[in-house]
Amino acid sequence: MVGKGSDADWWETMKSHKAELERLKSERDKFKAERDKLQKDSAEQRAYFDGLNNRLSTLEDNNKSLTKKDIEQRKRIDEQAIEIKELRAENSRLTEQNESRTRKMQQILEGGALPPSPKSTGSRVSEDSMSGANPAANTTTPKPSTTSTAVHRSKSKSRKKDDDRERVKERERERERESRERDSREREDRRREKERERERADRAERADRERRADEQRELVAAKEERKKKKLMDKIRAEQEQENRLRGRFEARTSDDDQNSNGSSDRRNKRHSNQPGSTYVEPWGPVSPPVGHQYDEVAYSAQTPAQYGTVAHSGHASHTSPLYAPPSAGYGAYAPPMTTAGAGIASPQYSAATEYVEPRYRESRRR
Repeated sequence: MVGKGSDADWWETMKSHKAELERLKSERDKFKAERDKLQKDSAEQRAYFDGLNNRLSTLEDNNKSLTKKDIEQRKRIDEQAIEIKELRAENSRLTEQNESRTRKMQQILEGGALPPSPKSTGSRVSEDSMSGANPAANTTTPKPSTTSTAVHRSKSKSRKKDDDRERVKERERERERESRERDSREREDRRREKERERERADRAERADRERRADEQRELVAAKEERKKKKLMDKIRAEQEQENRLRGRFEARTSDDDQNSNGSSDRRNKRHSNQPGSTYVEPWGPVSPPVGHQYDEVAYSAQTPAQYGTVAHSGHASHTSPLYAPPSAGYGAYAPPMTTAGAGIASPQYSAATEYVEPRYRESRRR
């Protein structure tokens, strides 16, 4: 029977197209789920990087505070070191002075004379005190003895030497003080230079960290952008493929409709060429005018003479031995039909002449 094989092929093609559409829809859903997952991962990574930046800022603040405390502590240590050095120098000076006084007392004791009292008015008191006489009983002032003169001379020389040594020590202390001040200034300069170097290194390290963080953020953003673009390209390709399949499907359906109308026209023309045929379609070979449809007429399948003239809405009645009533479900337009492949028993046609029901889009949907 003509047309059945093409219907089966059409159904197979439709099934394959539907399966392809379902597969593309599932892939699209999968890509959308992957895109949502990537967006979620991107948000999590952004939150993680923000947490790292906050932690880095906290550590930098703590480092600044510790650096400030360290600088203050180092300054106090330097001041204490200077104070300790000064105390040691003072201790050394006092020790030397004590030793000098001890040596002086030793020399006086070895010379046999005690150092004069600052309240004594003459050498007589020394002699009386040395001899043990009563100074009130002696009213005359004797000449100074040779021993007291020698002691006085020795004392003057010793005092001069002590003064010289004291001046030398004072100059040494002055030089040490200048040296300490110079060392302190140099130490302070070195400390400030180290502090400036540390600050420059901290700024460079902070700038490097910020640059690396910016580069990492740019890399993550570029990666996300590439993934998003790839996903959008896949979705666009899927939509284009779906549109192509839909277009092919619609084109195939349109071609099938045109082929069906053409075959109907050829069949009608073939039957109209048969002897005794008077049937002609009033609307031409393609489709009837809008708003026209066949009237429901009771028919008999015995002979053409029994049903004769057929009424048609909006057109003149005409007689056709091949006209069949419309089938239910075709809507406004119903094609000429007979029983499936059986033909019509008529003395005007041979048994080989057979009218086949054309294929219509509506019939495929049922």
